[in-house]
Amino acid sequence: MIVSSSTAGTWRRCLIESQGFPEGVRFGEDKIGWGRLALLGDVVWSPRIGAIWDKSADNRSEKLSGSAPRTDWRDFLIEVLDGPAISKATRRNILTAVAVENACLSGEITVFCHDTPALFSEPNRGQTSGIGVL
Repeated sequence: MIVSSSTAGTWRRCLIESQGFPEGVRFGEDKIGWGRLALLGDVVWSPRIGAIWDKSADNRSEKLSGSAPRTDWRDFLIEVLDGPAISKATRRNILTAVAVENACLSGEITVFCHDTPALFSEPNRGQTSGIGVL
């Protein structure tokens, strides 16, 4: 994921046009919301640190038990692949994101780092066990 709700902003008109964050989705709604925005045009990213998270906070979603509640984000990505024409670069990025989600769901990824997507990008896909698109 390139951007998170707590570190980014957008114009209200863009949020309205993209339909914003989905209702009823408890996990990954921020990813879906920002993914919808990215479908409208380029999203600009910077490696500059802009936020600090308290990893010891009691309300962090990673502290929840049970099965990984990540399928809404993956379902959104797959819908985009089946939707209107997208660029080759966007398709490649979505396939990488789906591979990362599949690895998270299978338990292959327990900690997501800044270099995680590169491990699952097209040139590297298949070199790590358990990676694949649905």
